[in-house]
Amino acid sequence: LRNTKSLILLAGFLAFSLGTVLGAIEAYSAKCVESLWPSAKRAGVTRATFDRAFQGFKLDPEVVEAARYQPEYVKPIGEYVDRAVSAKRLEVGQQKLVEYGALLDALEARYGVDRHIIVAIWGVESNYGEQPGDKNVIHSLATLICSGTKSKYARSQINSALKIMQRGDVPFEAMNGSWAGAMGHTQFIPTTYTAYAADYDGDGKRDIWTNIPDALASTASYLKVSKWQPGATWGYEVKLPKGFNPKDRKSTRLNSSHMSESRMPS
Repeated sequence: LRNTKSLILLAGFLAFSLGTVLGAIEAYSAKCVESLWPSAKRAGVTRATFDRAFQGFKLDPEVVEAARYQPEYVKPIGEYVDRAVSAKRLEVGQQKLVEYGALLDALEARYGVDRHIIVAIWGVESNYGEQPGDKNVIHSLATLICSGTKSKYARSQINSALKIMQRGDVPFEAMNGSWAGAMGHTQFIPTTYTAYAADYDGDGKRDIWTNIPDALASTASYLKVSKWQPGATWGYEVKLPKGFNPKDRKSTRLNSSHMSESRMPS
């Protein structure tokens, strides 16, 4: 009986402690969110938009975990590329070139960006729209801010995300993306979307989530404004000089004499 009472007391203590911790986390989250309001207001976000965006917000541990483990930084480059550019992804890409041939003709003519580059970006970023991310963008960015994980980056994006929602290009419920707030078929972060997204079909919305012409036109628009050079290849194979130090800025200024004659295919 004494042991039973002890177990009951211990369980009660643990439940109380857990409740206290959860309550403290919720209070902190609410305080953190409210601290974002002055900046959002200055950016032109209405209070109604702000309250709707953060209704039911809770810190998302999956976002924090993903931010701390990014495969492109921890996997060997060969392994990462093999996964990103798989045989299946290449096969589907060839199909997309045919399926969207007319659209890609028009995009090449308007923006001067090679169709293969556009489709390749689409494939790598979201597997041709199959894996665009299922995290609410605003809540993911708020989680990064309030957890102190990549907070500086997330603060640079949160107001743009709120204004996208306010403008009505996408409903709040459908404004999903990656843990980092990258959105749509080709994974635009909010500030890039704001600056470069295109309304290709002229319906008044720049819908990169469900509208493939808008998404691919936005990608081509971004590259064009970023001074894309038609006909240039995307990368070169190089041979680094002896004693090369990647932390030394002077040694990173490679000239053409260090380049091999072979070029990587575009």
